[in-house]
Amino acid sequence: MKFKNVLVTGGSSGIGLDLAKAYAKQGANVAIVARDQGRIDTAINACQEASLSSDQKILGFSVDVGDAVALSNTVENIKNQMGALDLLILSAGIVQSIRFMEQSDEDFESIMRINVIGSRAVAKAFLPAMIEHRKGHICFVEFFRRFNDDLRIQCIQRI
Repeated sequence: MKFKNVLVTGGSSGIGLDLAKAYAKQGANVAIVARDQGRIDTAINACQEASLSSDQKILGFSVDVGDAVALSNTVENIKNQMGALDLLILSAGIVQSIRFMEQSDEDFESIMRINVIGSRAVAKAFLPAMIEHRKGHICFVEFFRRFNDDLRIQCIQRI
């Protein structure tokens, strides 16, 4: 399946960056959302190197998806520059390599704010346009370490 406009949260590293580069290589316009501008710049360069054409849009936006006010402004920027999304990949997340009982409440709340609440907020911001246009896909990359330490990827295939 070919996508025209793809947004990847957590797209400056790891699975998110790999997916952003893969879609750039397929010819998609790609927008990356992450917190660290330096890593975003590096990711943009990597996506541009992988892209098929200099006409492709490869954009980066620095925002913490757990910050509702900043996210709202960024979402409007993305919509204005990208138009309707064909694919939204929610890969922003943090993992803490510490035993559950040793984890502080503050650390757990931070993980929930970014991994769950932030991902929901991004999906909720772009879903209405997908429904209106009767097209689009949303993929949630789950970053919660389960007791057996596996990483699961769950996708919603069709809107």
